[in-house]
Amino acid sequence: MAHEHTDQVQHTDRTEHPESGEHDAGHAAHGGHAGHGGHEDHVTVFRRLFWVMLALAVPVTLTSAGFADLLGYTLPQLPGV
Repeated sequence: MAHEHTDQVQHTDRTEHPESGEHDAGHAAHGGHAGHGGHEDHVTVFRRLFWVMLALAVPVTLTSAGFADLLGYTLPQLPGV
Protein backbone atom coordinates (compact mmCIF):
# COMPACT_ATOMS: atom_id res chain seq x y z
CA MET A 1 0.00 0.00 0.00
CA ALA A 2 1.66 3.22 -1.16
CA HIS A 3 1.30 6.47 0.75
CA GLU A 4 1.54 9.74 -1.15
CA HIS A 5 2.61 13.06 0.33
CA THR A 6 0.78 15.67 -1.67
CA ASP A 7 1.60 18.65 0.53
CA GLN A 8 5.33 18.02 0.68
CA VAL A 9 7.56 20.91 -0.37
CA GLN A 10 10.68 20.27 -2.43
CA HIS A 11 13.71 22.41 -1.46
CA THR A 12 15.86 22.99 -4.49
CA ASP A 13 17.22 26.41 -3.53
CA ARG A 14 20.40 26.00 -1.43
CA THR A 15 20.48 29.66 -0.33
CA GLU A 16 18.29 29.00 2.73
CA HIS A 17 20.65 26.39 4.17
CA PRO A 18 24.25 27.13 5.19
CA GLU A 19 26.98 25.11 3.60
CA SER A 20 28.18 22.13 5.61
CA GLY A 21 31.35 23.87 6.80
CA GLU A 22 29.49 26.99 7.88
CA HIS A 23 26.95 24.92 9.78
CA ASP A 24 29.63 22.93 11.60
CA ALA A 25 31.55 26.06 12.55
CA GLY A 26 28.41 27.75 13.84
CA HIS A 27 27.38 24.62 15.70
CA ALA A 28 30.81 24.38 17.35
CA ALA A 29 30.71 28.04 18.36
CA HIS A 30 27.50 27.34 20.25
CA GLY A 31 28.86 24.31 22.09
CA GLY A 32 27.88 21.73 19.49
CA HIS A 33 29.44 18.37 18.82
CA ALA A 34 32.00 19.59 16.28
CA GLY A 35 34.15 21.35 18.89
CA HIS A 36 32.66 19.72 21.99
CA GLY A 37 32.48 23.16 23.61
CA GLY A 38 35.11 22.51 26.32
CA HIS A 39 33.67 19.40 27.96
CA GLU A 40 37.01 18.67 29.62
CA ASP A 41 36.41 21.63 31.96
CA HIS A 42 33.17 20.19 33.34
CA VAL A 43 35.04 17.94 35.79
CA THR A 44 37.15 20.84 37.04
CA VAL A 45 34.10 23.08 37.51
CA PHE A 46 32.17 20.29 39.26
CA ARG A 47 35.08 19.53 41.59
CA ARG A 48 35.53 23.20 42.53
CA LEU A 49 31.80 23.71 43.14
CA PHE A 50 31.62 20.50 45.18
CA TRP A 51 34.27 21.74 47.63
CA VAL A 52 32.68 25.20 47.87
CA MET A 53 29.25 23.71 48.58
CA LEU A 54 30.73 21.28 51.13
CA ALA A 55 32.52 24.13 52.90
CA LEU A 56 29.22 26.01 53.11
CA ALA A 57 27.09 23.00 54.07
CA VAL A 58 29.16 21.75 57.03
CA PRO A 59 28.89 24.85 59.27
CA VAL A 60 25.23 25.37 58.33
CA THR A 61 24.42 21.76 59.21
CA LEU A 62 26.40 21.80 62.44
CA THR A 63 24.63 24.96 63.64
CA SER A 64 21.19 23.66 62.73
CA ALA A 65 18.85 23.14 65.70
CA GLY A 66 17.30 20.06 64.11
CA PHE A 67 20.68 18.43 63.52
CA ALA A 68 21.77 19.27 67.08
CA ASP A 69 18.60 17.67 68.47
CA LEU A 70 19.11 14.60 66.29
CA LEU A 71 22.66 14.06 67.55
CA GLY A 72 21.88 15.21 71.10
CA TYR A 73 24.16 18.18 71.53
CA THR A 74 23.38 21.76 72.48
CA LEU A 75 24.26 24.65 70.24
CA PRO A 76 26.68 27.24 71.62
CA GLN A 77 25.19 30.60 72.47
CA LEU A 78 26.84 32.65 69.71
CA PRO A 79 25.44 35.81 68.17
CA GLY A 80 23.58 34.93 64.97
CA VAL A 81 23.20 31.24 65.78
